[in-house]
Amino acid sequence: NCWLSAVRENYNWEKHQMMLDYLNSPNGFSHVLVLDADAAFVQPDHDIMSKMASELELAGKEMLLSNEDWLGDESSKGRINGGLLFAKNTNYTRALFEDMLDAHWSGKPGKPKPRSGGATIQGCAGNEQLCLGAVQNRKVFKAKVLVTSGMRYNCGAKEAFFKRMQAADSDLEIMHFMGGSKTAATRVLCKGPRDLTTEGPTGYGCAG
Repeated sequence: NCWLSAVRENYNWEKHQMMLDYLNSPNGFSHVLVLDADAAFVQPDHDIMSKMASELELAGKEMLLSNEDWLGDESSKGRINGGLLFAKNTNYTRALFEDMLDAHWSGKPGKPKPRSGGATIQGCAGNEQLCLGAVQNRKVFKAKVLVTSGMRYNCGAKEAFFKRMQAADSDLEIMHFMGGSKTAATRVLCKGPRDLTTEGPTGYGCAG
């Protein structure tokens, strides 16, 4: 159904609007994380957001995203997954999210003279992940954005990764139960060696 598809794609853009709202908040947040509702932190003893902030500082970048290399094919290494957005609060990140939202609402014409620099931003009329793909090869984007391996901060919930997640020295920090893998969430979060919800099998996160 074309109408339902368009509605779903517009819902996805709420993530970008939320990011922009928090970046512009009078609370002055230093960093903002927007994470899909079907993704979860899976290492409760790790300060994952501080780790991501440190990676940005070390790389001299202002936003951290992840690719889909966990899928195992070559093309996935160059494809950004929109399920995790982690931004330092800077002029560039605020401008980028405003530009992408403007480009989306403008449709095919896109966003001329973007605040974040460069030529007209196009390719954002559809969903927000396609928009990230449309801007990822822009010179200023490459200079400001760190695209990390999805195997660490945004890993798909495949059987092969469950044991890796449970290892004592695991660096798999965030697992994403996207698509058909949502049914694995209960087993991983509630019935594994550790109760990652901290509430037990009858708690809010696992009951039902």
